[in-house]
Amino acid sequence: MRQPINAASIRELLVTHDPLAAWPAAGPGTDGYELVADLAANSLGNMLGLGHAWTVVTDVIDLQYPGFYRAVRAGDPELQRRIALVAREIWDRHGNLYPRPPSIRRLPSGPPPEPPPAAILLAEPEILEDWLRVMEVRLEGETSLPPAERKSAAAMQSMLPRFVDAYFDGAHQEREDARLAFSRFQLCCHQLSGFAGLQHAGLQGTDPARALRHGLVAESLLDMRLDWRDELLLIQALKARAHTLELPYRELVELAAARSSPRTAEFLRNA
Repeated sequence: MRQPINAASIRELLVTHDPLAAWPAAGPGTDGYELVADLAANSLGNMLGLGHAWTVVTDVIDLQYPGFYRAVRAGDPELQRRIALVAREIWDRHGNLYPRPPSIRRLPSGPPPEPPPAAILLAEPEILEDWLRVMEVRLEGETSLPPAERKSAAAMQSMLPRFVDAYFDGAHQEREDARLAFSRFQLCCHQLSGFAGLQHAGLQGTDPARALRHGLVAESLLDMRLDWRDELLLIQALKARAHTLELPYRELVELAAARSSPRTAEFLRNA
């Protein structure tokens, strides 16, 4: 029987599958996942699916053992296996409750924090991660508000054009670090996907080539962290409208692919 999420249950699963035991950099003397379990339970009060559980658990372990998130995302098979088992059992125990308990919303107070300049966010991945972490909490708190009142979502949308441009012009490692930072935060990824979607309407604006580039490069930054089928439909819609407007779609998609991870590059080229 599924139950509302709690730290004791998550700690039990972490101890059982012990992902840190497969990562030598953790060293001896872990605290038995007490802090990790507390942070994960607090972040998963409104669980958004199995992938959300996977990302949150990996991220909160990384907060205590820096480098862990990157190691898992890099594809270590044993780390991924253990994290997948923890996430699956969290979902089996606590996900998809019926009837669902009331969502816990903490409305953000005050205006959203001003983002540092895009060039700094790109050059300093720790600063980008810290800003996105604050925004993720604020975005979650705003989900009960009407769209017009979601100030943090508006703030995110206002910074993305500058950041996507910086990402396009950045170095290979900077782009990889930016993709990794965004991958930690599902609601920030939803904002990025929404920004990409807005570019379809932008193709009818005053600078359609810029809108097309923004849409494709945003997909590069998103790096297939959300449902690839939705992103495929968007890219195909961008492609069809770009051909109608006689825009250089093939040239721009190749520029975006060249700035992407191998998996996303293949996805963009074949969409």
